Amino acid sequence: GYDPTIRPWYQQASASSNVALTEPYVDAATKKLVMTFAGAVKDGGTVKAVTALDVFMDGVVSNVASIRPTPNTMGFIVSKGGKIIVHEDTALVLKPVTDIAPILGGAGLANLPKDSLSDITVGGVDRLVHVEPIPGTEWLLVVALHKDEALAGITAMSRASFINSIVISLVTVAV
Repeated sequence: GYDPTIRPWYQQASASSNVALTEPYVDAATKKLVMTFAGAVKDGGTVKAVTALDVFMDGVVSNVASIRPTPNTMGFIVSKGGKIIVHEDTALVLKPVTDIAPILGGAGLANLPKDSLSDITVGGVDRLVHVEPIPGTEWLLVVALHKDEALAGITAMSRASFINSIVISLVTVAV
C-alpha cells in the first residue's frame, strides 16, 4: 500500500525544475528524522520518475552542534517561517523558534541586522546572535554566543585598564 507519488518529496520534485529539499520529517521505515533531496526525471513536461536521497539529520545536528567558538555557544537552523529545523535538543526540532526566543517570532527573524551580532535572549540566556542564510534553502543558520563568554576578554581588559588608571591616578597624586 505504499504510494510514493503522494509523499511530499515526490510532489516537490515533480513540481520543480531543480533538486527539491524537504523539511525534516520522521521517516516511515526507520522512524528517524530525515530530510530528502529529490529530483524528477522528466520527458518534456511529463514526470517519468523521481530519484530521492534521504539524509539522516543526526549527522547535520552533530555538525551544527560542533559550532563552538565559546564553550556555551549554541547553533541551530531555523526555517524562514520560524520553525526549528536542526537543534542539538531534538525535542525542539519542528517546534516554533519562539519556544526558545520569543523575539524571533513574526518578522523578528527577518529583521535581525545582517553582518552584525544582535543582543537577544535565547533559551533564557543573554546571547549575541548572528543569523546567516543557507544558500539554496529557505533556512537560516543561527549562531548564539553566550554573551558573558563572548565578552570575557573585553571585560577583563576593561577591568585591567580601570585598575591601571586608578593606580596611575594614585601615583600621580602622591608625587
